[in-house]
Amino acid sequence: MCFYIDFYKCKFLIEKKIISYYEIINMIDFNEIKIFLAAAQKLNFTKASQDVALSTPQFTKIIAQLESKLNKKLFNRTTRSVQLTQEGLIFYNEALNLMNSYSKLRDIFNQDINPKNINGKLRIVTANTLAFRRVTSLLNSFHNLYPNVQFDFIISDEYNDLIGENINFAFRITNQFGVRTSRQSESNHVIKKISENPIVFSTTPEFKKKYEIPKSIYDLKKYNLLYIKSHAQKLFKQAKIPLAELTTPCWINTTNGDVLVKIALQHESILVRSIWGIQDELKSGLLELISLDDELDSASDIYLVYPVNKYRSTLEKLFIDYILKSKF
Repeated sequence: MCFYIDFYKCKFLIEKKIISYYEIINMIDFNEIKIFLAAAQKLNFTKASQDVALSTPQFTKIIAQLESKLNKKLFNRTTRSVQLTQEGLIFYNEALNLMNSYSKLRDIFNQDINPKNINGKLRIVTANTLAFRRVTSLLNSFHNLYPNVQFDFIISDEYNDLIGENINFAFRITNQFGVRTSRQSESNHVIKKISENPIVFSTTPEFKKKYEIPKSIYDLKKYNLLYIKSHAQKLFKQAKIPLAELTTPCWINTTNGDVLVKIALQHESILVRSIWGIQDELKSGLLELISLDDELDSASDIYLVYPVNKYRSTLEKLFIDYILKSKF
């Protein structure tokens, strides 16, 4: 028994009114397919049953019913492990094809999506700094467009296992070693860059009126600079000299850039901060940029990360499209 849908054939049949979209959908038990995919991706019936809000006995019974329908054993189960059989692996690939074809059909024949008909829940994880600086406002804007969507919003500086924890999307920061995903191979994830993050120099309008503003990086030692520890060894692109060598020691030692922003607004200082860390202050005019004759190497860029081998719902596709088009 094969659940593969020929997308173009279905499209043709629907357009010629030979069969309706809903007749095709009703031919298939999508609940069974979703439960099977959850089991195949987790390889743990207890965890998979939680993802689809079923008890483990209910979940196990549905898998058994599906195996009986197909007359094929899909899983080898022991007390210690769950593995797909050869037939199970074949069926897994067909099930993914099915769900993706279903999604394509739904998108094609429901072009005029009513935002009120979009519902469901997305699990989102992001680092602490990103959460309060940008992601929260993005989720709020998305919710205003689709009011029936809910979020499980996880704020964590740990590298969560997206697949194991059933997380739909992660907003992640890069460093010199590349994108921080989880301990799993990056080949299991789609990684899309959504924002560059240059390090900039800024200060208050009052400071600019009161003092002469530096124009060269070699003038910086005359000023009180604020920067986080990780920026101290950032190199100027042309001079190839670290920031710390061209400035007096920072009087406060911290890893929290938001603390420095607050201090910069209250004291006569020049702030060294990644651009996304001061976007709100720049827009409101509380801080203004300073142009120097050289630039620091970029801070970590920002990426949207999500699992590869997963059926994409309309909600997930809408969210991806919204984030990629937004001005992060």
